[in-house]
Amino acid sequence: MEVTTLKLKDIIGESSQYEKKEKLERNKPKSWLKSVSAFANTLGGTIIFGLSDNDKLIGLENYKEDSEQISEMLKAKMDPIPRIQLENIMDNDKYFIVLKIEEGLETPYYVLDGGNKTAYIRVGNQSVSASVMDLKNLVLKGINQTFDTLLTENKIEDTTFNKFRIEYNRRTNKEFIATDLVSFYGVHVRNRTGDLTLPDS
Repeated sequence: MEVTTLKLKDIIGESSQYEKKEKLERNKPKSWLKSVSAFANTLGGTIIFGLSDNDKLIGLENYKEDSEQISEMLKAKMDPIPRIQLENIMDNDKYFIVLKIEEGLETPYYVLDGGNKTAYIRVGNQSVSASVMDLKNLVLKGINQTFDTLLTENKIEDTTFNKFRIEYNRRTNKEFIATDLVSFYGVHVRNRTGDLTLPDS
């Protein structure tokens, strides 16, 4: 892999989502793979190896071997494998690895670890385990759906809106007609067929 001469501050300035690692943790790949998962499951991001938290240029002694290790770990420990760009950068006569992770289309992206698999998401500047609801939303995202587009087995004519009718009438002095309903309080009608979709969480 070729080495590009570039100022790391320019790379950081291009991305609002990035993490800095002083070195590649070969024996603890989960420490950085969870960030790969989180970036792929959200809006994408960048991991810079060889840079300290306070932006000190540490550099990598074995950047070629580290690059190969990153590629191998992504193949062995990620499911599915996210789309990435891996670059070797030289700045101030030191070598760094810049790992760019694209926002994924096949969410959720899991980290495989000892027979277990965990998906992570980005919350602020941290990578955290996805909750049950996060996982549901990631699964739907991966099949290009959202929770509020899923149909229930309920028909609108079988559903009552008594409390809403009373409140609507109190506030507007008008009668609420359920068949005119398109969307309210998170309950939706798809294409006016009478099928109700699930409320958006």
